[in-house]
Amino acid sequence: MGLSKKQNRKVGLKRSLDEKIRIKPLVEVPLTNYGVILIDMQASFLKRVNEREKSILIQTQIEMIRFCAKYDLPVVVLEYQTFGQTIPILKQEIEKLPRTKTLLKPHASGFSVPYLSELLNGWNLQTICLTGIFEGYCVLRTVEDAIEKGYRTISANGLIARENVGGISNYTQNLIRENGAFYKNYRDLLRTKKLEDKCVD
Repeated sequence: MGLSKKQNRKVGLKRSLDEKIRIKPLVEVPLTNYGVILIDMQASFLKRVNEREKSILIQTQIEMIRFCAKYDLPVVVLEYQTFGQTIPILKQEIEKLPRTKTLLKPHASGFSVPYLSELLNGWNLQTICLTGIFEGYCVLRTVEDAIEKGYRTISANGLIARENVGGISNYTQNLIRENGAFYKNYRDLLRTKKLEDKCVD
């Protein structure tokens, strides 16, 4: 018994979509030489992020950490000295990672820890996804230093928060984008691996 016209249309639409995915895979972030830097997710700092923004940030970071666990991507956790540890809900996820390292930094930039460059180079990383707080201070300083040291930078809405107010400034977005990629939605960043898988015969 043959397919109905409606079923044929569905099959044709699926085949058309599959062909488009193969022709234009939209893979912008290769997962080779790729890792994440999580910045200052400490309770004393999170008190200065509005509740809605904080909830979004933590949830997106949990998804990002699980993504890294699934694909064995290294994660560096940065903590500002004397301000406590990364919040427990994130630490629980971080402990499941195959490759991770927590570093205490004395100043705003993560690269104020000399060992950070050595660690990233040891993992052979070229592209760094940045996530954390605060966008206009520690995140920005880390982005600037990463670019100066030759790393490609990527991030997305939902992965970075500002102090007291929501969103990410155009300056930081453009700085990241000009030296890598900035996604309007963090899930667009996470789905690149799925698209890459679909393009493999």
